This record gives sequence, structure tokens and C-alpha cells, in this order.
Amino acid sequence: MARRAGDAVVFVTLLQLETKMASIVQGYERPELHKFVGALAGQGAKKGIFITTSNFTKEALDYTPKNETKIVLIDGEQLLN
Repeated sequence: MARRAGDAVVFVTLLQLETKMASIVQGYERPELHKFVGALAGQGAKKGIFITTSNFTKEALDYTPKNETKIVLIDGEQLLN
């Protein structure tokens, strides 16, 4: 998976954690989560946590993977609370 500066990925058994430091105004969209779920499946992970300092669009928040992968989304607002 391509990485940009500021991205970090940590593999812990079958959990993948991805952090994003972003200045995205509109927020992360569904296609970005779809890529993340694909990366999880490629590593055999069943759970993933996607953390961003930005936010997620409504479409991204409504996204549910079609496979058994579970993802947790944490945005900048949640980080501050």
C-alpha cells in the first residue's frame, strides 16, 4: 500500500492500525476506507483502526465492509475529547 509522509501502520497480530495526519478539509471519503479494508484483507487482519487528525465524510461513516473485517474510525474531534 502506498504511504505518504506522516502515515504510520502498526501490525499487532490480526489488528491493523493506521494513522493519518492530514489537512483534508472535506474529510476522508469511502474509497480511502475501501483501500484500508483491502490492505487489512491482504494481511489477513480481521480488525482495523483508522485514526485521522481530520474527519470522515458521511459516506465514509456509513461504509460497512462486505467481508468480515471490522473497522473503527477515530477522527480529530474524538482525539480531542
